[in-house]
Amino acid sequence: MAHQTLAEQEQPFIQGLKSSTGKDFAEWLEIIADGGVTERNPLLKWLQEVQGLDYMPSHRLTHLFLEDCELNGPKVYYGGGMRGGAVFYEHQGKTLEFTKDMGRTGVLAVIDIPTSEQWADSTGISLAQREKILHFMGKQVVKDQTGGTGSYEIKEDALVIYG
Repeated sequence: MAHQTLAEQEQPFIQGLKSSTGKDFAEWLEIIADGGVTERNPLLKWLQEVQGLDYMPSHRLTHLFLEDCELNGPKVYYGGGMRGGAVFYEHQGKTLEFTKDMGRTGVLAVIDIPTSEQWADSTGISLAQREKILHFMGKQVVKDQTGGTGSYEIKEDALVIYG
């Protein structure tokens, strides 16, 4: 027997969302993503306090959103050696590759990125998505490479990771 995803198991709930909340599942995924809360307990609380949902729909939407992020959300991964190599961003069938240089004084990594003027031509993704992608990458690299204790800065042509 094939393993069912949570979304497959929760089809009756998902199909009833529009009538019970006024928004369908895709709308809820977008609202949650735009809200920027991505951890289970804070997200559950946000859905209840900010979005006005009762506990059970908040609980179900939280787990469905987190599963969707895991299965379909953007990913960051790494290639190359310790000092040099690449950082990859992958989402919706598109993969972007950025070169990295690690270990500069006071800096954990410098990831070369296209400037605002170069972004759309270089990546095939609209300039409007640039900041969202770079913030996602910055947060993920800090989490992966510093255990969450570092920080990042977006410059015109680089994403700088501090350790």
